[in-house]
Amino acid sequence: MWLGVLAAATILEVALLFGAARVSRWVLRPIHRLNSAVLELEETGSMRRLPQDGPPELRKLSRSLTTMAAAVQGSLDQQRQLIADTSHQLRNPVAALRLRVDLLQLELKGSTDPGTISAVTAELDRVEELLDGVLMLATAENRAFEGAAGKAVGPAAGSEQGRANPYLTVQEELERASAAAGRNGTVLALGPPPEADVYVNCNPLELAQMVGELLENAIKYAAGGHVQVSVTAHPNTVDIDVSDDGPGMSPGDLALGTTRFWRSPDHRDIRGTGLGLTIVDKLAEANGGRLVLGTREPHGLRTTLAFPLVPLVEQRAPRARRDPGTQPLVEQRAPRARRDPGAR
Repeated sequence: MWLGVLAAATILEVALLFGAARVSRWVLRPIHRLNSAVLELEETGSMRRLPQDGPPELRKLSRSLTTMAAAVQGSLDQQRQLIADTSHQLRNPVAALRLRVDLLQLELKGSTDPGTISAVTAELDRVEELLDGVLMLATAENRAFEGAAGKAVGPAAGSEQGRANPYLTVQEELERASAAAGRNGTVLALGPPPEADVYVNCNPLELAQMVGELLENAIKYAAGGHVQVSVTAHPNTVDIDVSDDGPGMSPGDLALGTTRFWRSPDHRDIRGTGLGLTIVDKLAEANGGRLVLGTREPHGLRTTLAFPLVPLVEQRAPRARRDPGTQPLVEQRAPRARRDPGAR
């Protein structure tokens, strides 16, 4: 009889434990899902719609969180679109104003006070430069947001993002920047290529834009000096280093270097908008990389773009490449039109 009672109690205990486990999973599953959704919302500003399951209280909380996430995402999208539309729409009146100033300058060609028209033209140049920078920043931030959302949902395939050969990209951008460097006496030098062709998961056009921004920044602040560019392959990453022997930035300035519209007090006399490094930072983030600011000894700025390396088995067939060695570039070509970043 006692054996029967013990067996019945054991069976009842197992049944209760099984039921308790099922109930606990039923309650905790939506809680875990809510936690994941909150983390996704924190990282990307959006989240997927939550299924309505679990106890009534948790279903109500899921509906409220989904509504809040939709409102947050809509607000962020409207802000980005407003910035982009405003920058785009302001270009037309600014262009019309520039045309009128040019006509006025022709009429006042013999004026005894040409400095007034020159000052107006300089301010127009600054407004156009600022509008271009804001539009580029809005695009870069939108790309960074898309990249963060993709990581939260799942890793994107390399083909969706594009692959680029960083060394070839650096070569092309150095050739484009050589004319601007020659005008202010800056010497550009490219380090030796990696032992084998390497590729990174990065949009080729955006990689060229990032490298070009860093080169223009270095040429502007290291006028008459030297700019060294190198591409280094590590086991899992590829680093693109652009360093100059200019005045550089203090440790406090390095921490603020990628802040939008921020400019170092030591470089206020140099024309710029304070958006160049911010754009590079956002584009690097959008492509799964990062921008690192540092110092070059004994003085100067060192900027590094670090991207994940494409595994060797996934890399494409190598392309023909010139061997520049480490000699300064002397080939001169017409520079590509580009906005002056002025990020310091």
